[in-house]
Amino acid sequence: MAQQDPTQDIRHHGEGLVAAALAGDAQTARRHTDFFVLRRHVDEGIPYWERAVAAGDAFSAYTLARYRKIRGSRAEADRLYRSAAEDVRSRYSRDDLDVLARMAAPEKELAAAEAALSAG
Repeated sequence: MAQQDPTQDIRHHGEGLVAAALAGDAQTARRHTDFFVLRRHVDEGIPYWERAVAAGDAFSAYTLARYRKIRGSRAEADRLYRSAAEDVRSRYSRDDLDVLARMAAPEKELAAAEAALSAG
């Protein structure tokens, strides 16, 4: 069985990432981002993440920020992190974010609920 050219895979996933970002399809954009990260094609993914960020994809902004920070571009990473955070703030209400924050530490929520039940 012949192996596919890795350049074709990179192009396929990169263009898929950008198309998903332009369409507002965050789930598909993330799947294409996973290809670059998990296959260790970070350098190849950067130009596509830049295009996806320009198209408004928050996860691409977050992903690109991580690699900018690792590589010493802290100011650019900060700008990208803020962009991703603003996107999240615009999509969710404060109540939604509170619920998500509680879900991140379910053991604390369980302990608080058990304490309230035993006190009542």
